Formats: sequence, C-alpha cells, structure tokens
Amino acid sequence: MKVAILHDALTDESRPDETDALVQARYVTGALDALGHKSITLPVSLNLERLSRALDAERPDVVFNLVETLAGRGRLCHVVPALLDALGVPYTGSDGHALFLTTGKTQTKEQLVRGGLPTPPWYAPRDLREGCGEPRGFSSEPRASARAEHRTQARVSCGAASPARTLQGDGAMDGMDRMDRMDEMDGMDLQNPNEAGSVTAPNWAIRFPATVILKPTWEDASVGIDDDSIIAVRDEAELAAVLRERTRRYQQEQRGEATQPGEATQRGEPTQRGERTRRYQQEQRGEPARRFGDELFAEAYIDGREFNLSLLCGPRGPQVLPPAEIDFVDYPPEKPHIVGYAAKWDDRAFEYHATPRRFDVDEADRGLVETLRALAVHCWRLFDLRGHVRVDFRVDERNQPWILEVNANPCLSPEAGFMAAAARAGLTIEHVVERLLRDAVGS
Repeated sequence: MKVAILHDALTDESRPDETDALVQARYVTGALDALGHKSITLPVSLNLERLSRALDAERPDVVFNLVETLAGRGRLCHVVPALLDALGVPYTGSDGHALFLTTGKTQTKEQLVRGGLPTPPWYAPRDLREGCGEPRGFSSEPRASARAEHRTQARVSCGAASPARTLQGDGAMDGMDRMDRMDEMDGMDLQNPNEAGSVTAPNWAIRFPATVILKPTWEDASVGIDDDSIIAVRDEAELAAVLRERTRRYQQEQRGEATQPGEATQRGEPTQRGERTRRYQQEQRGEPARRFGDELFAEAYIDGREFNLSLLCGPRGPQVLPPAEIDFVDYPPEKPHIVGYAAKWDDRAFEYHATPRRFDVDEADRGLVETLRALAVHCWRLFDLRGHVRVDFRVDERNQPWILEVNANPCLSPEAGFMAAAARAGLTIEHVVERLLRDAVGS
C-alpha cells in the first residue's frame, strides 16, 4: 500500500514535545519500509487547502495520522480526520469526534461521568458565575423521568455540595444503570476474558479546604504541568480567584506577552502588537504559532499511585496491553508525585530520571489491575475509540482508581509509554503499525 504519514508542521521554536512528531514519523516510516509499504511524509499546518492538494496529487491508499496539533493548538487536532473523512481517505486512529472529546480534558471528564466512570471532580472557568466565585449550578426543575434525573445528578464538576453537582447514591448508579453496565461488561470482546473489575463511581466531591492540580484544558504531553500546578485552597472563592489569575498568566505566557506592564519592552522582547503580527504572518505562511487562548481548570489532586493502561485494536476488539505503574524514585517527602513536563521531556531534570515505568504486578494488586483493565475498555467503548489508546489513572490510598485522561492516538515514539507497553506484550513497531493499517482499511 501507499501510505501518507501526516504529522505536525514544526519550526525552530518548537518544543521537545512538538519535535517528537519527527521521531514518530521516522519510526513509523521504518516500520512501513520493513512491511513492504511505500510511504510519503507530509507536515500539516493550518493550510488545509495545501494538504488537500497534496493528498489529491499523491493518492495514498491510507493515511497514518500522527497529527496532534494544528499551528500548535491541540484543540484543532480533530480537524484533520474530519477533512480526511470529507475526502474519503481512510486513516489510522480515532475519528474527529472521538479526538475532540478526548483532547478537551473537561469534556472528557463530563463524558466519563455520564458513563458512570470515576474521574476526580473538577472546577472549570465556565462553572463560575459572572463576577462570583461560586460554581454555576444546574437546573433543578423536574425531569421527565427518574432516570433522566439520575443522569443529571451523576455529573461531577466542582466543590459545590448541591445534589445536582455531585455523584449521588450508592456508587452513583441506580438499578437500571447497574443492569446497563453489567450488560456492557458481558458484551466486551476482550483478549483476556478475566475482565470483571468493579466500575462503580464513588460518592465523592471537592470538599474544602482542598488540594487541587491546575491543568491546561486542551494540552497533552504534560504541557503546563509542574510542581507549582498543585495548590491548596481554603474555599470556593479562593479557588475561583486563583484559577482566574493563573489562567490569565498562563495565557499571557503562551502568547509571549509580559506578565507585568512594561516588562517586555524593558527586556527587549516583542510587544503584544508585535507578537500578534508575528503570529499572523506565521499562520499565513502555514507555520505553527505558539499556543494561545487555552484555559486552566482545577481538578481534585489524588495523592497516590499512577498507572497507564494502553490498548491496541485487534481482530477481536481492543487488546489491553500490560499495565504500567510509574515509580517515583527518591522523591523528597514534600515533592508531589506527578509526571509533569520535566519528567517527560527534560533529560537534564531530576524527574526525568526518577519516574521509571514498571510492569511487574504484585500479587496483592491483581484485583486492582483487573479493575483498571475493565475501566480502560469501558473508556474505549464510551468514546468509540479506534486504533491505539492510553488511559491514565491515579489510585488513592483506599485503592480506588480515578481516570485522569483518555489519550486517543498517543505518542508512538520508541521511548513513549504506549510502545513500552507494546514491547512488554511482545509487539514490535511493525506489529503495531500493521494492526493500525488493517484497522484503518477494514481488513
């Protein structure tokens, strides 16, 4: 087959998490060569007309989609598969709708709660009333049915005590929902038949004083996350104020603006008008610009263990690859156990070398691992995912798992978590690429 490999267009200013696109493209190209396929590589920018012309000229049989951002904006990654659908070109990985839902972290969490799956409660800027630090509530008007009322009540958002905003009842499921969830588990087409883990969502919400972690809504690869992302707040009003201020500063930093008046000019850096002009010129040339416009949200910080569960498409449904736990080696007692940007991308940092993965499962954790596997497959089904996926979990001191993120089309670099799990399962990059191609063309 002739395969077009699409990846993010880059510039000299691209960060390590962005230049990793080239590492993936070379890795996939080597696998395609080994499998006897012909490949071409196309960088993708906001200039979608250029991409359409290139695809029309090259006439690939299938696209291998490695695009994670457009012009550095993760919230646009769904545009490429949407374009490919419109052009009638098959492609690897999840479709545009699934990418949109899983790239926006708060959207992902809303969908998880609707599906009855456990995710830490959160507080987003849109939950704030105008000029008020309290979360926006949901309508308490009577619903057409008790089940519709349950669906509304099963939404977790922030630290309000309102019944409409927290998981209610025993595990947040009524009898009908429990039957639905059991039916779904009975119908799972799994490589491992022993997948009967508990998937009930616990009854918990943000309660103040609280410790939260601030995250960019539309970023992946731990962009914007470090030890300072974890903060302690006394109440909702303080959380709202901190969230607003930190979001403002984050957006300024992403735009390359000074955080204090006159600061940029004193340092000889671009002014706000100059930076906007530079971005506009970059985009007109189809080059990536720096990210901007993203917002932060606050999520209840789960102080516990961290697991990654990777899934790969197979002839009998998704195969759950060996689970990986992150070890936080020699971390000082006061240092948060998180996998921030430095842990993933800065090889000079302590965190980079002190957060190895381990795949050995202790006998005492067998039940927990089965639960994580079941939850990961539920995520695959809930978001209608395809290709390859990674689900990130935290597990608290009560051994309760919490879904942090659902990563559609995760990184395929040889050092990345997905390929580490694939290797543990005895799969090479050629095995992974061949499966993704077969899934894309329906063979």
